Amino acid sequence: MSRVSVVNHAGRNIIVTDLSSVEEESEMLEALDEVEKIATSRSEPFGTLYDVTDSYVPPVVTARAKALAEVVIGTGLSRGTATVGVNSAAKRVIGNFLKSDMYFAKDQADALAYLTTPANWNR
Repeated sequence: MSRVSVVNHAGRNIIVTDLSSVEEESEMLEALDEVEKIATSRSEPFGTLYDVTDSYVPPVVTARAKALAEVVIGTGLSRGTATVGVNSAAKRVIGNFLKSDMYFAKDQADALAYLTTPANWNR
């Protein structure tokens, strides 16, 4: 079962990665590899949404996510990243580590609303 999909929300393409309740590090890494393949094959702008609710994200996955963020931003087509399920204590650490403009959303609806705002798409 793929944990990555591309959805159209409010006329915008969003790469959604559902890592909620994932226990296997290998499954997380596989999903991030899939995100990279999708992001680098896109020819139109996109946003990215990650749901890590009820998941422990090990350091090797965090490092892979950092490398992926650089690839996604490097496409020049990224219009924002939102993450769901990160507790408040970890938000600052993750934001500083990834050094990207990540929005920490309260739920998937909040994330999609953020990712489809005109401010993200008119740049």
